[in-house]
Amino acid sequence: MSRIRAGYYFGIGCVLLAAAFLKGYQLTFHGIRLSGFLPSIPLHIVFIVIECAFGAWLLTGLYQSLTRVAAIVFFAGLLETALWLAIQGETSCGCLGNVEMNPWYAVCFDAFAIACFMWSRPDPEVWTVFTHKHIFHAYVVFLVAIGLPGILMVSGYRREVKKQEYPLRLDDVLNNTIVKVHLGHPTSGDVLKAVAKQTGFVLTVDDSLRRDFDAVTPDPVVVNENGRCAWAVLESMARRMPGSLRWVRIRGGWELIADEPLRRTQFAWVTGLGFGAIALGWIAWDARKHRAVA
Repeated sequence: MSRIRAGYYFGIGCVLLAAAFLKGYQLTFHGIRLSGFLPSIPLHIVFIVIECAFGAWLLTGLYQSLTRVAAIVFFAGLLETALWLAIQGETSCGCLGNVEMNPWYAVCFDAFAIACFMWSRPDPEVWTVFTHKHIFHAYVVFLVAIGLPGILMVSGYRREVKKQEYPLRLDDVLNNTIVKVHLGHPTSGDVLKAVAKQTGFVLTVDDSLRRDFDAVTPDPVVVNENGRCAWAVLESMARRMPGSLRWVRIRGGWELIADEPLRRTQFAWVTGLGFGAIALGWIAWDARKHRAVA
């Protein structure tokens, strides 16, 4: 692999790894806002793992022809998503977690990456898992290091979601009430008032969540003529907000409070990050040694 080609493979791979790290840090320690692109926490986790895995693969230099095609497809998908967010007027694409970045910057970077991969041509010498076993072994170690925390996060989140949903589902009033909001563009507050009126419950939101709650767009299902079950409406409102939240019983109703199930995976996340960093160093050192010999 030529030095120039190796340089931008390495650079683009490092950018993907940094972006995945920032999103993983935000998800684990601060919570993340759901979107139409990734509408659930498990999908966010899966995307972070895929981004890490592909970023590390770019560092290996293995199977350049297939990697080049996969990279063009991957960044084309990112480009389309970033362009959609930019056209929608979003102030940040969420690519770097808590770090605000205009979606148009992401569009430019994705377009640049596609141009680099389209311009490049693979070397005649093909690096494979058989010719460069040490690099591949390091890559497998990296996958395990980032994959296990991801699996723990998904399983932990799903267990917590079940615990949060069942109290709402078991409430006879919430289970038997169909909520309909007869407004063209209702706010989250309008939907909450409609649920409270139709169920007779007192429904409140913790003061620390009020600002985010007011900014969240309600589920459009409750606006149409069919409506939606009351417990599903409340659960949907919790899922649309950043972080992990749950409804708890209070006197005469329910309150939405912050809950942080992903904090239980912080040790696994930090440990995986440490082993992943060691594996990345192994990959970079071994790849550089083979290029120097070549």
